[in-house]
Order: sequence, then C-alpha cells, then structure tokens
Amino acid sequence: MTYKDIVTKREFEVNGEKRVKWFKVGTLKETDDNKTFIELSMFPNTSFYVFEQKAKEDKAEESPF
Repeated sequence: MTYKDIVTKREFEVNGEKRVKWFKVGTLKETDDNKTFIELSMFPNTSFYVFEQKAKEDKAEESPF
C-alpha cells in the first residue's frame, strides 16, 4: 500500500519575507490492487473512495443528479 499526505498551503509574510506553511489535512491511500481512497482529518473514521470519472452519458443513466 502507498500512502500520500493531503495538505493545504498557507502563504504569509513575516517582516516582509514571504513564507509558506503546509498543513496536513488527510491521507491518500493506494492499495496494491490499484484501489484509491482518502481519509480527511475533519471527517474522522470516514473513508472516501476514489473512482475514475465516467462519461457524461453513463452518469445520466445511473443517477438523476
């Protein structure tokens, strides 16, 4: 399994010098069989699964949204 950090970037200035701070907000996980999901710190104990987007025609048949 591969783990990747999900981060957000904040830019700010200190004494006229630009600085960047990175905040970890979650983890992206890729399994050995190519399944991908994310876990976000703001939603504890919840996994979000990631799928390839389907063509618009396929989406219309599947869901009314």
